[in-house]
Amino acid sequence: MKKAIVSCGIVILLIAAVALAYDPVYQNVYDLFVRNITQESAGTVSLQGPVTISGTLTLSGASTNSGAQTFSSTVSYAPGSQVGMTNLAVITPTATYMQLQASGLGTQTVAAATAGQFLILENTGSTNIIIADNGTIMALGSDVTLGATDVLTLIGSATNNWRKVSLEDN
Repeated sequence: MKKAIVSCGIVILLIAAVALAYDPVYQNVYDLFVRNITQESAGTVSLQGPVTISGTLTLSGASTNSGAQTFSSTVSYAPGSQVGMTNLAVITPTATYMQLQASGLGTQTVAAATAGQFLILENTGSTNIIIADNGTIMALGSDVTLGATDVLTLIGSATNNWRKVSLEDN
């Protein structure tokens, strides 16, 4: 009888251990070392407290970071899909770094910014692209002409306007 009780107890412990291992219950974990995190479906991954990542961190899609971030190496932005521009087009940011190419000389505007959002626009074509300063969404000081290989870096203000950070005139 004692053997049956002990055997049942071991089986119950094993079932409980398996259930805990596969139960998506959030638990506090301290000093966790992870080699690879992959999120295979839509949703949110939240990391709280000090998080140290060594090696490469690749984020795709929208990412929200609050608090201070420290980077001890470079931050790289992969270019989004190349955008072919036509006259009077609105550039809708789909990536932080966007490569533009105009099919003809024309004036462009950029969709509204989010506060703190960075946008890097590079003209990869040979035709000039004019980014209009309309004084509302685009608060650049004046229109900006991007010639071949020129780069305009913008940041979104608290009022959702784009502000010019730099213009590399090549």
